[in-house]
Amino acid sequence: MTNKTDTPTAATLSVRELLHAKVKDLVGELLGTIEDLAVDPATGRVTYAILAFGGLLGVGEKLFPVPWDRLHWRAGDQAFVLQHHGRSRDDLARAPHAHRERWRLDLVDHARAAEFHSFYTWGPRG
Repeated sequence: MTNKTDTPTAATLSVRELLHAKVKDLVGELLGTIEDLAVDPATGRVTYAILAFGGLLGVGEKLFPVPWDRLHWRAGDQAFVLQHHGRSRDDLARAPHAHRERWRLDLVDHARAAEFHSFYTWGPRG
């Protein structure tokens, strides 16, 4: 018999479980993994998941800051689902990405942060 505390829920995921967690699209295709998290120090809230995507065996891989509220935990898949309103995997490959060495600076630049955020909050395409 499995103890309920042995099975993570949305309320009990640890940082260790979040880091390198899989991120899938709405149809279950793997998009990448969470490499890091951005936290607002004033509120303690996670603001962005830093999604590692693309490349081959880590070479050429890019980082994509995804607003935290666009990710939803799907316990059955043990993965997050990116709610991206009709965008394809190819669209996501063209999403604005952050510089690996300075993604934190990219997020404090209001124009860059707005660019990241607006990509994931647009409605369905026509």
